[in-house]
Amino acid sequence: MTTPITLPRIINAAGHLSVLGGGVTRADLAREIAAAIERGLSSPVDMAWLKDEVSRRIAAHTGAEAGCVTTGAAAGIALSVAACVSGDSLDAVRQLPDAANKPIVLQSGHDIDFGAPVVQMIRMGGGAPVVAGSPSGVMPGDLQRSLEWSSALLFVQSHHVTAPGRLPLATCIEAAHTAGKPVIVDAAAEEDLRKYVAAGADLVIYSGGKALGGLSSSGFVAGRADLVRAVRAQERGIGRPMKVGPEQLLSVAVALDAYGMRAGDDTAVINAIESGLTGLTGAGIAIVDDEAGRAIRRVEVRTLRAAEVVATLRSGTPPIYVRAHHASEGRFAIDPRNLTVEAATEVAAAVRRALEA
Repeated sequence: MTTPITLPRIINAAGHLSVLGGGVTRADLAREIAAAIERGLSSPVDMAWLKDEVSRRIAAHTGAEAGCVTTGAAAGIALSVAACVSGDSLDAVRQLPDAANKPIVLQSGHDIDFGAPVVQMIRMGGGAPVVAGSPSGVMPGDLQRSLEWSSALLFVQSHHVTAPGRLPLATCIEAAHTAGKPVIVDAAAEEDLRKYVAAGADLVIYSGGKALGGLSSSGFVAGRADLVRAVRAQERGIGRPMKVGPEQLLSVAVALDAYGMRAGDDTAVINAIESGLTGLTGAGIAIVDDEAGRAIRRVEVRTLRAAEVVATLRSGTPPIYVRAHHASEGRFAIDPRNLTVEAATEVAAAVRRALEA
């Protein structure tokens, strides 16, 4: 008889972070995903058929020509780079990563660490990262010169990209396509599944466990049919250690079908947080928009004791994780997406206690 694991309770007021298991999946969707996975694990599966079927579903939901499931967005970066470097030639696929080392361009400031360096994912796919521009800014000419001998351009759409003076996606797509190079967009935590394909990106990478609400070990790539075919060809090479199973494929299929039906109004949660934090001593609050341009609002708490409060919240019972990227600058944010109204009230009370201690 197996012994079930009892998960300790934590409160995620930080957002869709991998260290907290991604996003919190709605209970009804979790049951539907679990039921699909149970069916997939308890009977034989024609994997080629299932991959083709999920590819069609990804295409239908994103507007792309085809799609491919991956074991997370980071795997999607490595496999997308490999696809642009090797194509679907089996001989070329089997030579990666060492035999290729072909330039992959990204802007200065997009060479981030999201928990691992994005440039390492590029190297895993057989690419040689070429950083265009400088920390002070990127000019169109910087990009054009870098693209001349490259295999592709990687555009990172992420809250980790904080440097000003970066070129927008439209400019990057125009420059890359003028040079005859494909554009890969890392949109791991993005919530609009059609935006980047519609903008002209050739491959777009999403996490399956963040905005999508599926398994945190899943993700998918959507884009041009020939490049998606090349992504799948990596299964005979570097993609083998990143092999997807029925569980990832079925999770993505179910989560995609349910994606448009999810409730997206966090007003009640925001109101509960605001109400609980009104009149703080030694701190101010404000409603702020997402730094990466997504349709997300958060409650930001501004106090010189931000780092201390963040540490106090994490050491409490239950531990409360807030968005602490800027705690050293005197501010942290409460993200509503994984909170109920009751949990939001609990978070606000804990912040108040920490500030008044």
